[in-house]
Parts: sequence; C-alpha cells; structure tokens
Amino acid sequence: GVDDAYDALAAYLENGGGDGLYAKAPASDTVGHVSEDDQGDYPFQFSPALPWRYTTSGFHATSGGYVDQLKFSVGVTSGGNAKVRMSSISGINGALGDMGQNYKNL
Repeated sequence: GVDDAYDALAAYLENGGGDGLYAKAPASDTVGHVSEDDQGDYPFQFSPALPWRYTTSGFHATSGGYVDQLKFSVGVTSGGNAKVRMSSISGINGALGDMGQNYKNL
C-alpha cells in the first residue's frame, strides 16, 4: 500500500540508491523549519480529498559533480493502490545539454 511505497522510496534514498549517489533530504531546513514527510490526515480534509499522504525530497549527485533536486509525492489511487508523483530539477540553470539526466535520475 501507500505506507509500503513510501518506506521503500525513503529507504532507497537513505541507502544511496542504485549508484550510491542519492540522498534523502532532511526533515528540516537550515534555519529549523520542519516539514515531516507524513502529511497525516491533512490531505483528506479537502473535498475532493487530495491523494498525497507523503511528500519528500532528495538529491542525486552526478558523476560530473552536479547535484539535482528530487521531489516525490506518494498517495493513493481511487482503487486503493499506491501511486508516486516524481520530479527532478537540475541544480544549475541552462542544463539543456545534460543528455536527459533528470529522466535518468528518476
């Protein structure tokens, strides 16, 4: 289910991913603002309910020294299955010739 999908994603990032260059972002920023991954019941109070139970982020360092941001939302489908929304954002402006690195990150 949704909890298992989130747990697997978080573990993948925390363990460095397939190439050892992934990392899970901390739950707080440099000035101490805390944003827990588990959104609790908050998304479900809307009408219609938002499907995203967990939101988290991470990073991927490329072999060339670039660091890309990764954003994830883990939620539930209307059928009760887990779904994941993912995005990868280049760490520099103008990363047009990176040979599809953001696609590869995901």
